Amino acid sequence: MGFGFYLLHGCIQVYVTELVPSARGSATAAHSMFFFLGQAAGPVVYDLGLYTIGVNAVLLIGAVALAITGWVCALQMQRRASAT
Repeated sequence: MGFGFYLLHGCIQVYVTELVPSARGSATAAHSMFFFLGQAAGPVVYDLGLYTIGVNAVLLIGAVALAITGWVCALQMQRRASAT
């Protein structure tokens, strides 16, 4: 799951840095903020999940959420690429 997350992160980061010059700084800052916010909140959320629903359920939910996020991002990037 971690490898998949970092692959997704790298693709999104490439698209963020290819924005128009006037929005590039803000987009990169927002991307970094949400990345590190997720890194900080992730252990807390996983810990709560481990104590309430168990290891298998937490990993399954994380895997499904990562797959859905990747799928939605791929659709959005494909739509934007075909529009240009």
